[in-house]
Amino acid sequence: LLQTLVYHSSCSENLFLKDRFGASQLVVFVNDLQGVQTCDFNATYTILLENSFNTVGSGSSATLTTLNGNIEVGNQIIPFNFTDEISGTVLSPNTTYVGTPLKVDVNIDLTVVSNNQVTTIVSAISPSGYECNGIDSLNFVSGL
Repeated sequence: LLQTLVYHSSCSENLFLKDRFGASQLVVFVNDLQGVQTCDFNATYTILLENSFNTVGSGSSATLTTLNGNIEVGNQIIPFNFTDEISGTVLSPNTTYVGTPLKVDVNIDLTVVSNNQVTTIVSAISPSGYECNGIDSLNFVSGL
């Protein structure tokens, strides 16, 4: 069941995102001054894999084996696993993965202050058979 509500404001009181009117809640509005205003932000996280070293000319190739992690948006945990996409890919020294784009889409409610964290764990095998592991994390607060 869809309910549509047109609210006429005399500007005597401001409207705010998440205001409620009966069964309806304001989650998006448009006006001439501000344009489209919404409480949702659709974020796309893109994972970049590089086989790089601080010293030019050093390093060796690596055969990627696993790539997984999770995205925390407030109390919600969104796992991801790109192992099928990257497994067996060989990264030469000082190169970047150029296969299938590694992207995760999430929705962030900007009216709620939340801690957000993206954690990525990658594993690979060196030409000598050694397992290499890397972890990276991005943390930020939204809704301030």
